[in-house]
Amino acid sequence: MTYFESRIPVNINDFTEIKKKIEICENLGIKNIILEPMNGIEIIRSGFRKRVQNESKVKIFFRINLRINKIEVFKAKIKKYSNFTDILSVESLNREVQLQSAKDSRVDIVSFSDPEII
Repeated sequence: MTYFESRIPVNINDFTEIKKKIEICENLGIKNIILEPMNGIEIIRSGFRKRVQNESKVKIFFRINLRINKIEVFKAKIKKYSNFTDILSVESLNREVQLQSAKDSRVDIVSFSDPEII
């Protein structure tokens, strides 16, 4: 069976920490992981992506989580993601943003993980 870890928060300024987390996943037999940058990062640079992916045999994906609570902000930000290859998640307490995110094909996941939503 192939194991998959779906959401590993990482500080992209701490490559040593990232390597440790990838190594832990390898040791657990996890074959696929999704790294989610913290610190409000909205785009993963290609140089960083290649560096991380060359660290391991584990298949690595990236997830960007946008926390947006105003529909105007969502409409402005989503324009940057027309040719986006990573996983795009939107998290919001605003019902209008949630509904618009669910309708938008650029958004892969509408996240309800915020404790206030649950």
